This record gives sequence, structure tokens and C-alpha cells, in this order.
Amino acid sequence: MRGKCLHLYKYYVHPRFGFMNARIQSWFPFSIQICINGREWLARQLQDAGRPDMRQADNCFTWLGDPALAQRLMLEQLTTDWPAVLHDIARSLNPLHDVIFAPFPMDYYWSAYQTEWATDLLFKDPRALAEIFPRLASHAIRHFKSPDVMRFLAQKAPFNFTGEIVSSFKDRAEGVRLKHWVRGNSVKMYDKAGSVLRVETTIGTTSDFKVLRPASDNPDGKLRLAPVAERSCRPAPTCAIVTAIERRLSRCPGRCRRHHPLLETLRRSLSSRHRPRAPCPSPAPDRRCRHHPTGDRLARRIRHLGIAQRRHPGPAVSLVSARSPA
Repeated sequence: MRGKCLHLYKYYVHPRFGFMNARIQSWFPFSIQICINGREWLARQLQDAGRPDMRQADNCFTWLGDPALAQRLMLEQLTTDWPAVLHDIARSLNPLHDVIFAPFPMDYYWSAYQTEWATDLLFKDPRALAEIFPRLASHAIRHFKSPDVMRFLAQKAPFNFTGEIVSSFKDRAEGVRLKHWVRGNSVKMYDKAGSVLRVETTIGTTSDFKVLRPASDNPDGKLRLAPVAERSCRPAPTCAIVTAIERRLSRCPGRCRRHHPLLETLRRSLSSRHRPRAPCPSPAPDRRCRHHPTGDRLARRIRHLGIAQRRHPGPAVSLVSARSPA
């Protein structure tokens, strides 16, 4: 059965923004959604500035000849006159707009339905990133609590909070991804293209954040701390919010020491000249071999056996056959 209400999609290479897409509904009032990628736009800016010395992988850069210039051009995107730019794109989607609305002339009111902001850390050696990031992600998913997640996203943790706070850890073929989200806003960290560590923030509910701004009915009035206008098309305040979110998140891994105490103990054990003792599940010596190791005790025994065989190669020993019957 064919639906009566359809959307028309357009994918093309824009002379300024590069590859992008837009959607227009085929019925009144002909609403439009436009999706632009800032990294794709930045590549065009660098080429226009005479600096094509860069390497791209999907929507990120794995190497930049002039990182300072790239950062400056990225910040210049915030000063774009978005209503004027989007007006031209809207007319390319619907050339008959002025004819259709001739009896009642009107134009579009633009708002940010959803914005994604990413900070990329480029590593010269992919092995360095592969060594530290899984440890940082594991630390975050094990130790960050709900108040931490709410603090990342600029919210307090009231006792009467009834919303949902979600943390997710995934180890995929593309890499490791850690994500926290609350009420349509999220912050995540993942490795990309082997040598890029990305912190990405998605803002879908701007009213959860507060900035200094005048009242809506008095644009020239005194500045006050108020929620960000719902789906505002002003990127500068949102950029400041995202910068604060990612700064709060980036400070937390500092509590994760490079060498975990257990890893440090294992390292010292491997370098020791003394043969390790068998683990003792029970303080009583005459009962330590009669206890069936379970859970973490079994895991410790297996790890201990691995250490012993690494330091003293020899025939494998079965844990089951080595135990005495109860």
C-alpha cells in the first residue's frame, strides 16, 4: 500500500560544505531537515586555504599538516550566518516556494533539531592508543556512577530524579566505545581509524542546560542564567556547553593510574626470583586443598597457574586432577 505523505531526499556535494543531505516533506508546510558534517566542511576550508596536506578516514582526520590552522577554521564555522546559508539550500530543494506562498509570503524558521560535537585526539603511534584506551574505558564503565554521568551533562543528581541514566560499553570490530546518556543528551568516547581518540557529545534537549542570556521578550535586557532556548540555531552557546561537558569527562580518567595495583603485583611476581606459592583459599593449612575453588578464587588460581608456567616452563598441570577429593 502506497503512503500519501512522502519525503524527498537529496544527497549531493555542496560547493561549500561538501557531501551533505537534505529532506523536504511533500505536503504543507514543506518542512525541511538538513544534515551537514563539520569535518567534511573543514576539509574544503583547508583546501581553499592552500593546505591540502591532510589524511582523512571517513569523517575524521588521521593526520593534519597544520593543526592550528584547522582548529582556527573549525572555530570560524561558529560565526556562520546560518539563516542566509540555509535559505539558499531550502530554495534549491523547493524552487516553487515563492510561488506557493505568494498569497501569504513567509519563510522558514531554522532551529537545531540535533547537534553532534566531537573532539579528536590524534596519536602518532596507533599502538599507544590501543594500549591505554581499553584501560580507560574499562575504568569508566566500572567506576563512574549515576551522579558522575549527570555531572558530565551539567545536571545535579536530586533524590527525586525519576529519569533514566544509561551507560553502555561495547567492544566492536571498529573499536571500543563507551557512552553515557540522559534525557536525549549523550557523551561518548571511542577510538576511530586506529589512531584517533574521539569524545563526542550529542545535544537533543537543550533546555537541560543553562547559559547567560537575556529574556526572550527583552533581547536587550540584563543577562541572566536561563535554560538554552529550545532547539536554538545559535551554535556558540551550545559549543561552550559541549566544551564544558568534554572537559569534565576528560578530567576523570586522571584518577585511573597507568598501572593498576593488580597489574603491578603481577609484574613484580613475574620479575621475582622466588617461585610463587600456591593460593590458599582457606586460612587453615590442612583445609586449603579440600576447598573447591569457585568464582574469583578459581580465577585467581588460574591466573596464578599461568604465572607459574610462564616463569617455569614445563608440562601443563590440570587444576581438576591436582585437587584432592573433598
